Amino acid sequence: MFSLTTRDQIAYVLASAGTAVSAGFSWFLNSPLLGVATGILLGALVTDFTQSRGQKRAIRRELALQNVSTIYGPLYKELLQIQYTGMHFSYLRGYEDFDIQQWSRVSTEFYIHFVSPDLRPQLESFYSLVLKFNGLIPIVNEKVGQVIAKDGSKFYGFDIFSLMYGAIVNGADVGTIVLDNLILFGIPPRKVLEAKSPNPTMQYYVRYSARKSIGHAPYSNDLRDPKELDRFDELYSTLVEDVKSNSVVQELRKTLEAILNTCPIVRVAVLRMIQEPWSV
Repeated sequence: MFSLTTRDQIAYVLASAGTAVSAGFSWFLNSPLLGVATGILLGALVTDFTQSRGQKRAIRRELALQNVSTIYGPLYKELLQIQYTGMHFSYLRGYEDFDIQQWSRVSTEFYIHFVSPDLRPQLESFYSLVLKFNGLIPIVNEKVGQVIAKDGSKFYGFDIFSLMYGAIVNGADVGTIVLDNLILFGIPPRKVLEAKSPNPTMQYYVRYSARKSIGHAPYSNDLRDPKELDRFDELYSTLVEDVKSNSVVQELRKTLEAILNTCPIVRVAVLRMIQEPWSV
């Protein structure tokens, strides 16, 4: 008999352990436990993947719903109001600024960074038209007044500041209407007064504010003679045409047309973003 050295003992133990591990692994590969273990592992991976996707989808939907509440919903309502307002301008109130509070809020605060990159250029382009229109309104109103003063002064031979048209029914004055908006929209003043107080006995008159010459105080005067009223009709036609052909007025109307043509397209794009949370 002979005794093993320490090195031999270690080698013997490792060889025995390796043989045992090899035999055990060989048994496991041929064992039903391999299928069970693999199924458990794959099931765990699939469950984790599914839960992760569901959580991400829920987060995206929540963010999309917040964008609808703070950005797209308010903008959609504002676009509807812009479309309605733009289609109903009339001589009664003239042209007025479009209300763009929601876009001002979104575009000047952090909300703008949450607007879809595809939609943002459309919104910026559309609202630039709206801002341009709003900026042209006071210029147009000033131009109308200038045309009235220029044409009126040339027609009557002295400085005219403003023109109004009035009516008398059964001896009672029913008041006057300022002509600026009527001229801008091309509406005859008689048509407006007849609609307000239809009466076959209605009599009309023109009231102007004027100044005879520099240094004299302004004054008002009424023209009631039928011949003067006929002459005024000639002046009125000239005023309507001159205002209509004014470059600033034409630019205003061209801009309004662009707004009305573009608004439905932008509104549909915003609506898609409102519907997005339900497609996430």
